[in-house]
Amino acid sequence: MPNRNAYQRKRTQKMTCPKEAQERHPVRVFRKSYGLSQEQLGQILGVSGTAVGFWERGVCKAPNWALEIIESPDTYLLKAIKRVK
Repeated sequence: MPNRNAYQRKRTQKMTCPKEAQERHPVRVFRKSYGLSQEQLGQILGVSGTAVGFWERGVCKAPNWALEIIESPDTYLLKAIKRVK
């Protein structure tokens, strides 16, 4: 019987995107430009910091609503960023 943990690691490794793509990911670019941690951005968006990390590494796709918020930051988002810092 195959080891389940080994299967999960192999599956996760296949799903991640290359390092260059991770550096250019819109969520990561936005987060770095405002000096936020993954946990802080997750708190602003209402998700966990782990979810933000998964989006950045390409383990799973970021939902469209999150990308829309990040692409057009409004005053509410900017105020939330100041409050979290």
